[in-house]
Amino acid sequence: VPYAAVTSRGAFAKLVVKNNLGQVIPPKPPITFPAKTKTVMWEDRVVSCIQGTELKAGETRKASLKDLKSYYRLGPGDYTLQVLMELKVYREIFSPEPPEVLKIKNEIRLVQADTVMPDDMKERMIRNLEKEIEGLRHGEAAQLDGTYLLMDSFRGAATLESNIVPLTIR
Repeated sequence: VPYAAVTSRGAFAKLVVKNNLGQVIPPKPPITFPAKTKTVMWEDRVVSCIQGTELKAGETRKASLKDLKSYYRLGPGDYTLQVLMELKVYREIFSPEPPEVLKIKNEIRLVQADTVMPDDMKERMIRNLEKEIEGLRHGEAAQLDGTYLLMDSFRGAATLESNIVPLTIR
C-alpha cells in the first residue's frame, strides 16, 4: 500500500468528523498526502514507483495528527471521528538497489563478457566485486529510503474503516 496513505498526516486525508447531529465537518485546509513518484532501476529495467509499505490483513498501524483544531473548526461539543478510505493495493513490492551496486553489477557483466582475460582471474575479480556488493548492501551508508511499489502492478483497492472514536471538546 502507498506509504503516505497509512502514515502520519496522510492517514487522516480521509478522516470523517461528525458533530452530535451527524453532520460532516470538512477540514479547513484539506489534509493531503501526495505519493511522490520515483524512477528507479529494478530487474535491469527502469520503472516508475511510489514509496510503499507492506500491510498485512488484521495488522494495526498507529498514526497521529498534532492538532485536530488546526484542520477542523471545532467548538465545544461532542464529535465522532472515523477514517474511511479506499486503500490502493499493489502486487509488486521491492527495495531498489543503490546506484553503487548497479555499477558493480555492470562491471561483473563486463568481466564475464571479456574473452581475453584468463578464467581464474575472472573468477577472482567477480568474487571480489560480489564481496563489494555485499558490503554495500549491509553498510549503513547504503541504506535506501525504503520500500517501493511498482506503479504498473496496481491490483485494486480495499475499503478501510477505522473504529469510530468519540471526542468531547469542552
